Amino acid sequence: MRKPSFTLIEVVFVVVILGILGSLSSEIVLRIYYSYITQRGIQSLEIRLKTVLEQVGKYTKHSIKPSVVLLRSGNYQSINDVTFQTGALLQDRSVGYFWIGKDIESQQGIWNGTQLFPGYSGVLDLSKSNGVDLNTTNSDLSYIPRIVNSITSIDPYNQTSAIYFPYGNSTGTVQERFWNNNPSSLFPISSFNSSTSSMTLARRPNELGDLYFLSYSAYGVRLNKDTLELVWNFRPWNNENFNSGQTLILANNITQFRAWSESGGSIIRFYICGTDGDILKALGRDDWEHCKESVVVR
Repeated sequence: MRKPSFTLIEVVFVVVILGILGSLSSEIVLRIYYSYITQRGIQSLEIRLKTVLEQVGKYTKHSIKPSVVLLRSGNYQSINDVTFQTGALLQDRSVGYFWIGKDIESQQGIWNGTQLFPGYSGVLDLSKSNGVDLNTTNSDLSYIPRIVNSITSIDPYNQTSAIYFPYGNSTGTVQERFWNNNPSSLFPISSFNSSTSSMTLARRPNELGDLYFLSYSAYGVRLNKDTLELVWNFRPWNNENFNSGQTLILANNITQFRAWSESGGSIIRFYICGTDGDILKALGRDDWEHCKESVVVR
């Protein structure tokens, strides 16, 4: 009786089947791996884009509202007039989203041992204010230079801070009011007198309001190639522009950033897109991007 054996054809057939199964298994494992890399990359990118939008939104919350602009090649356009259709991609350094920031740090003040005492209250005593000499209530103005210097590392007495009256003069374009040298709505402060709670301006306002904010810097967001940058520590009222400021990197591998307004300027929307090298490799594409949007209500 013959012992069971395999013919050459049967052996070849088995080898072919095993090869097919092996290639299918490899393809399945490879797809699972690429799917894992893609999902992990998307989750990481989602968190990164969300963090950037939260940062920009918080900065915008503390802006002087009429100062928020879109800058295109040296021309400042009020964000109130920018829609998604007319808004420009921040795709190079000639386009940016800019605003004048409120000095909320000095307004919050310093802990003096028993309580948090404000550097400035935001309220003027109009009966004691005249011309360039302004008197404020419930403030310790000596805190302001100390706080501003600790943040900016510059001379806090060289017209670093400026004052803005939200219900004061509002005529002129947004560029004339905030972004030219000697802007009509921002007034540089020459000195603070802590003993009398007064400040002296470098030039006289056309009119005074009882409410005010201080500012020590303008801010901006721009896209430098694929790097989204925050620009700060520059003062238009001292003839400085964004090229004079400091730059912080918010995120890399950013493909798009847009800012525009809705509801007559009461809402600012942000739209950001980014990419990831591992995802591009897994998908075998060079045009993939993940996008996210956020809203700031003013």
